Amino acid sequence: MTPGARLQACIELIAELETADRPAERVIASYCRGRRYMGSGDRRAVADLTYRILRQWQAVDWAYGPEAPVPDARGRVLLAAALDDGGGLAGLEDLCAGGRYDPAPLTTDERMRLTAALARADGMPDWARCNVPHWLAGDLAEAFGEGLAAEMNALNQSAPVDIRVNTMRSDRRAVAATLHDEGIDVVEAPLSPVGLRLPARCPITDHALYRDGTVEVQDEGSQCAALLADARPGQTVIDACAGGGGKTLAMAAAMAGRGRLIALDADAGRLARMEPRLARAGLGDFVERVHVPPDAGADSSTVLPAADRVLVDAPCSGTGTWRRDVDSRRRLTPKILDGLLQMQAVLLRAAAASVAPGGRLIYVTCSVLPAENERQVDRFLAGSGGFATLPVDDVWREALGNMPPPQAGETLRLTPASNGTDGFFVAILVRRA
Repeated sequence: MTPGARLQACIELIAELETADRPAERVIASYCRGRRYMGSGDRRAVADLTYRILRQWQAVDWAYGPEAPVPDARGRVLLAAALDDGGGLAGLEDLCAGGRYDPAPLTTDERMRLTAALARADGMPDWARCNVPHWLAGDLAEAFGEGLAAEMNALNQSAPVDIRVNTMRSDRRAVAATLHDEGIDVVEAPLSPVGLRLPARCPITDHALYRDGTVEVQDEGSQCAALLADARPGQTVIDACAGGGGKTLAMAAAMAGRGRLIALDADAGRLARMEPRLARAGLGDFVERVHVPPDAGADSSTVLPAADRVLVDAPCSGTGTWRRDVDSRRRLTPKILDGLLQMQAVLLRAAAASVAPGGRLIYVTCSVLPAENERQVDRFLAGSGGFATLPVDDVWREALGNMPPPQAGETLRLTPASNGTDGFFVAILVRRA
């Protein structure tokens, strides 16, 4: 494919993404599978270009201006391409040559609008340059202060590939040695004692170590959040929002398959997708999976035991995972966020009922927004009466080894710019005996 043909493919993909209700990764994969003439290099180039366009969504909106909204997918892609490579209209003219597979030549109206937008872009504010939805700029400034630009730039980059070693199957040193022997340049994760970081696009899911359950793909921040639950052999542990089971698997390994681990979720499909992961890890018979419909309420027949640990990996905005789910920031709205805040409060109250005296309630989000994190925990504590915060730095040394925690304090916040992980928040609340 010529550069122009790749740009045209990107225009078609952006048009599809504007109306799709699926993650960008799936839309792009489906598009490429349907076009057998695309080689692996073309597929990679088109995907990379599409992601670059998505990372400039807010910049393009701002540059066109409120009085001249983005006309369509073509207008968005053309301006984003001009902003991305710095070549201005001259570079676009070369790409839009009007060949069989290339975008049509620029019209007079397009030239005028693009020229005006490129001129306006010189005064672009930080929130637009960093691809932050305007309505979230204040919340993120509250979270990061002077570090806002650095944090948002980090969330606008590609994420690394992290894996967690299943300690029931092997250890980090042995896995690293195996991968090194095969020429894979792997390094130890700096925070997680069971984590390794791989080169970009390393096809680890094709590797024997993945197929036999020795390793799982999991961001280092997610590994740390699961380890901070401090689930131990012989305990009763509940994963109240188990989802696909990443943290469930990590806690199961920490428990060495001894005790009782219950994985709950409102989505039966997600629980079902956990099964092959548990089977690979040799934990299929250990983890109890319970479907709790979202409308179960007080009439639910689900009876849960008093637990030593209850993990609430709450549904959230996903702002901490923007570098992986590039398109999610475009789909997030104030209405969606308000609904998530209400759900988080309900989940915290419900999960608290299952915590035994002296047990812990661990609240986790992959969000960097104070409203979902610190303020959510403060509201819960103000209304609960029976819980108190257990400083995360105290638990860190017990659960993750002798290394010092990345920050001191009552709660933990991890971010790409500060820690090299996805954005995560962890609060550990202990029930008074």
